[in-house]
Amino acid sequence: MKLEELKATKNVLEEVIEKQEQEEFERKGYKEVPQPSRQELNLKTVKEIAEKYSIGQGRLRELARADREVSLNFPVLRIGKKILIPEALFEEWLIEACKTGLKL
Repeated sequence: MKLEELKATKNVLEEVIEKQEQEEFERKGYKEVPQPSRQELNLKTVKEIAEKYSIGQGRLRELARADREVSLNFPVLRIGKKILIPEALFEEWLIEACKTGLKL
């Protein structure tokens, strides 16, 4: 075989292998979850969110500590005692909370 034919065969085999791996991945029930970058998360402190959205800091801390069902899955990241809130997810949560009538 010529070098060009070998390269073409290699490319075809790589595509077949990738497709089979993807099918096996899906067959097992796995799915790929895109990972947001740190900038996309736009992490804010409780104070920053409270000031921007006119919600009390105490209420936000209460939501961050509340059971996930009670708080409608309030988006929070805890690092030690520090509470960080991804702003984009908070905005989505706030819209859903308004739709369901969550009382803050």
